[in-house]
This record gives sequence, structure tokens and C-alpha cells, in this order.
Amino acid sequence: MICLRAFLFLFIFVLSPSAWGAVVDRVAAIVNREIITQSELDEAKQSLRAQKGRDVLGSEAQAMLTQMIEERLMLQEARKKGVYINDSDLEVALKDIEARNRLEDRQALIDAVSREIPWEKYLDKLRNQLVILKLMHQEAAIDLVVSEEEIRAYYDAQPQRWRLPDSLRLLQIVLTGAMKERDFHRELSGRTALRQRAEEARARALAGEDFRNLVALYSNNPKSDLGFFKRGELSSELEPILFNLKEGEISPVIQTDQGFHIFKVAQRQEGTFKSFELVHKEIETLLLTEKKEAARKKWLEQLWEKGSIEIK
Repeated sequence: MICLRAFLFLFIFVLSPSAWGAVVDRVAAIVNREIITQSELDEAKQSLRAQKGRDVLGSEAQAMLTQMIEERLMLQEARKKGVYINDSDLEVALKDIEARNRLEDRQALIDAVSREIPWEKYLDKLRNQLVILKLMHQEAAIDLVVSEEEIRAYYDAQPQRWRLPDSLRLLQIVLTGAMKERDFHRELSGRTALRQRAEEARARALAGEDFRNLVALYSNNPKSDLGFFKRGELSSELEPILFNLKEGEISPVIQTDQGFHIFKVAQRQEGTFKSFELVHKEIETLLLTEKKEAARKKWLEQLWEKGSIEIK
């Protein structure tokens, strides 16, 4: 028996590094004596690879390891602070997930999750996330408020952010025709005739004839009033032309895949500004989120500083 033990001792230590790595998982990092294994990191990378449909970049892998270290630091801190999630807290979270994903019952959630990860492992991950959220709320987001002065200063410093886009109310004459692709000359002749007719309609509009009467005479679409369009809502070929027109002006004849168009700017509305009262809540939420993120980063930096972390 003694000889057998000696043999086993020698056998273990004469294994090559590659053979040893096949038996014992490599260490990716050590966080206050807790090990993050290479297989844990590889599993996270594999999940990201499946999501993105490509190989994980080196910078992404480094960011994932940093995230895993921070998660371990926060869970360790939670244990020190006595922060935990009981079964009723977990049940509330599961019901919320079911509702958000419109799942009929718990079994439907289990079936959906189990296609990607074992159910018990999912519960462990969810419980850890809830513990971290609860800890962060207690430690990093306590007593954070946004003053009226801060909200007003943010509003005044960025006036263009609250500007509504310009808009145009457009009237249209559109001329279309059935073009037979097999007869190029007839198609070309037809398009020429359509353009000439469109130019004729435009000339009459420029001469002062009622645009709606011209719609009835020339347009293939009896609906002349297209309503209002904001910047960004028109096609790239129409927007620069039409937004350069003044109220009451007539566009040139514009050819598109649909035919030949003449537009009239029936009404032009310059962009107004959202009032302070209208965006007050939006700014308050934004500034509070920024403060929470700053507090979270500072708190994490403190955990890094007082922790013992070794990255392999």
C-alpha cells in the first residue's frame, strides 16, 4: 500500500502541464481566496458568442472577467452585510419575469430557460442578481436626491435638446403610368409624356391656379393633403428639397419609383421648445440615474481597493 501511494504521488507530479490541465480546471482569477475558473469564463464567453453570432473579442473577454470579479466582490460583501433574498422575494421576481415575457405559467418559464441553462443554475444566478441589486440599493444608492436647481441648470444648459423638429404640411400631385418593361421605347415615351404633363401641372400651379383643382385634373391619387411631416420622416430624396421650401411654395417635378410628384408646402411649422414643466420628470430621472451610476462606480472602486484580487 505504501508503494502504491508513492507511485500515485510520483504519477501526479510527472504529468505534463497539458495533461494536468485536462484533469484540474485552470484558475482565471482569485478574489479574496475565492477562485474564478477558466471554465466559468469560457461558459460566459460561449453564451456571448451565441448571442452575437461571432467570436468574442479579447477586449470583450477581459470585460467579462472584470464583471465576474466584481460580481464575486459584491456577493462577498453581501454575505458580510447579511444581505440575502428569501424564497418569497425570489417568487416575486419569477412572477415578474413571467408577466414581462407573457408566459402562461411557471412550467412555460422553466421550459424556456431550460433550453439554454439548467433551471437550478438559472435560479442561483437570479438569486445572486437580486442579492446584488438589494446590496447596491442599500450601499451605493442611499439618500440620493436631485435638487430643483440641478434640474433647471441641466435644462438651461442644453436648449437644443428640447427643441421639437420642424414640420411641413404637404399637398401633392402625383402622376403614374403603367410601364411595360418589355417595350423600352414605349416606356421611355410614356415617361416623357408623364413628365411633360407633370411640368404642365406645375406651371399652372406656379401661375396661381388652385392646387386642389389641379389635383383633380392631373393626379392619379385624389388624396392631395398628405398631412404633416417632421424632419426625418420623409425619404432622403424628398426631405432636402421640401424642407428648403417656404410656406406656399411649389416644388420642382420630382421623379421617384412611384412616378412624378409636385408638392406644395401648405403649412410650415418651425420647431418649438418643450417647456421646463414638460421635461422636468425626464431630467430628474436622468440625473438620478447618473448619480446612481457614479455612486455605484465609486462603491465598486472601494471594493476593489480593499479586496485581494489576482488575475492569472
